[in-house]
Amino acid sequence: MTSGDTSSALSHFEQSATIFTQLVAENRDGEVSSCNLATSHSEIADCHVMAGSVEEARQHYKKALTIWSDWLLKNPDDSIAAEYLAFTLATCDVDSLRDGKRAVEIAKRVCDATGYKKTEHLECLAAAYAEVNDFESAIRLVMKAIELAGDDSRASQRYARQLANYKEKKPLRASMFWKTPEASDAPTANKVSPGDG
Repeated sequence: MTSGDTSSALSHFEQSATIFTQLVAENRDGEVSSCNLATSHSEIADCHVMAGSVEEARQHYKKALTIWSDWLLKNPDDSIAAEYLAFTLATCDVDSLRDGKRAVEIAKRVCDATGYKKTEHLECLAAAYAEVNDFESAIRLVMKAIELAGDDSRASQRYARQLANYKEKKPLRASMFWKTPEASDAPTANKVSPGDG
């Protein structure tokens, strides 16, 4: 991603955050607005990482983590918000905010609730395991995600890249998704209404 692309993406996500902040303040579309606001902050943080602004990234990741955590206290069965929270805890590019142990706990609950049948949940738990250096579990889960992805070649390719990472004993970082031609494959870029998972 070029600096111009980063700047354009940052502007887009900042506009989104402004809109969702207003919707949350007006208490409209509470579920979707809160989770999309958190996602916007996570995306803003990713853009700041790409631009080299780590302190700005930390502030926005922190906002995203807080919003998702608060939302899950009120809505513990929301698998989409839980997945996003766990994935961010496992992969965010700010070392001090990653919490692999908590990410594993959250992602395991999501996978348990969905019977280990959703590829995006397996991907999330694999990333969490990699963050706590359990690469054997990460490899096993991402291989299952590849199997379940079937004919979805984009997902299979993304999971294959992650598998290669895990085989090299490297955890994922959010910025890795922005550095590939398939940057739109990043899990947080797959906008799904919370509660659909």
